[in-house]
Amino acid sequence: MTLVKAEIYVVEVSDMSEYLGAVIKKYREKKGKGYSQQWLANVCELSLSHVSKIEQGICDPSVKTLAKISKALDKPLWKLIKEAEQLMAKEGE
Repeated sequence: MTLVKAEIYVVEVSDMSEYLGAVIKKYREKKGKGYSQQWLANVCELSLSHVSKIEQGICDPSVKTLAKISKALDKPLWKLIKEAEQLMAKEGE
């Protein structure tokens, strides 16, 4: 049997949205030659408006939507969330 130590973070989802959006935008722009929001919307079967709101931190995307985005960006979902938490912590210092 393998024991896994997990850290639990409690954050307000609305606070996290801004940072998560910034991370998603960063990786979208890094991928290849900088893909557009329209590309991400098409690949994830989302509206352009929804992708824009996610990147601006205006809305809280569902886990299903985040899973689609992480797959499109070739980044594990945990990595997107972890990086958003780190940005949030850095700004809180």
